[in-house]
Amino acid sequence: MPQNIPDSLKLVLYDEAGYRCAYCGHREGLDLTIHHIEPQEEGGSTEYGNLIVLCHNCHHRVHNTSSIKSKDLRRIKRYLVHRFFTQPGVNAAILAFKHPARMVVVAPYIIQHLVALGFFEHEEDVETLNWADETTQEKTAETTLLAAYWLTDEGAAVVEQWLLRSDDET
Repeated sequence: MPQNIPDSLKLVLYDEAGYRCAYCGHREGLDLTIHHIEPQEEGGSTEYGNLIVLCHNCHHRVHNTSSIKSKDLRRIKRYLVHRFFTQPGVNAAILAFKHPARMVVVAPYIIQHLVALGFFEHEEDVETLNWADETTQEKTAETTLLAAYWLTDEGAAVVEQWLLRSDDET
């Protein structure tokens, strides 16, 4: 496994793949590795959008037999990104991407996992719900119902690469 991948990113990738090979589903022994979809030698980055979890055998097949094509890995990664983002998260990311300021207003619970991953940044709370003590009318709790978020550059790259459909896809 490449040593230049931060442990926090490795955990995200393993979570995304369900701690199994993204290609064959192998889970026994967890002999998993992280593969660059676009090789580093060809300019591929070591970022979430270019990495996928493979077992040792599938990783070997990609590099030594060419029986697993890059096209297949891209198709699987697209599926994994959609599933990991969740459909409401995908919708919020695409809306933000298309907004001139790359901003979206949503309920925080919809994209909190994407904020934690650095794909969105919280800008401000837009609408809150306050609870008050019935006798004193003092505020006892507050919940954010809607908040404004900015799509980060990393989030925009994921949207552009994996969430928008291109004409050359089959």
